[in-house]
Amino acid sequence: MSGCEVKHCDRDHAAKGMCHLHYKRHRRHGDPSVAHRLVRRGSSRAERLQELTIRRSPDECWEWKGTVHHTGYGTLQIDGVQKGAHVWAYVEAYGPVPDGLNVLHSCDNRLCVNPGHLRAGTHDENMADKVERDRVARNRGESGPNKISEVQALEIIDRYGKGGTTHRLLGLEYGISPSQVGFIVTGKRWPHLQRQKAEVA
Repeated sequence: MSGCEVKHCDRDHAAKGMCHLHYKRHRRHGDPSVAHRLVRRGSSRAERLQELTIRRSPDECWEWKGTVHHTGYGTLQIDGVQKGAHVWAYVEAYGPVPDGLNVLHSCDNRLCVNPGHLRAGTHDENMADKVERDRVARNRGESGPNKISEVQALEIIDRYGKGGTTHRLLGLEYGISPSQVGFIVTGKRWPHLQRQKAEVA
């Protein structure tokens, strides 16, 4: 295995010509030679939130610049406990999150940690917010992420119900995957459409 290309490093190459350590630094800071911490060791929760937040006016979103989870929410570990950065921001501003509640954004910005944009609420309230703000993918009708029309979905349901065809053949004909055909005929997609059981010969 070849060595790391960073000067004076004798570790083995891991990715993009660098060892694991220098590659991590390159990804985090844009420069493999930069080794500084974003926040000094031993910082308080308030200090860490302050250092890792881009603060603007009280009405604007305060963007998180620390670690970001693949879901798009900032994350922060404090005293061995990993939580969303927005949750820690809420706790710092208002105290513990009440039992059974989640921290919700009023701004729909997952990276926002402005306490003025955060509130405690139920899961149902969060889902209602998503629907109201059109942030949820609807699998009903043509407003959802479907590649076919309702008429075509009805045709697929009818033809599959009569037998003599397969998910694969219908998928090829309508330009969708066999699994999507399966979702249509079982009601996981277009759940409001009338279905009949396939005829048994």
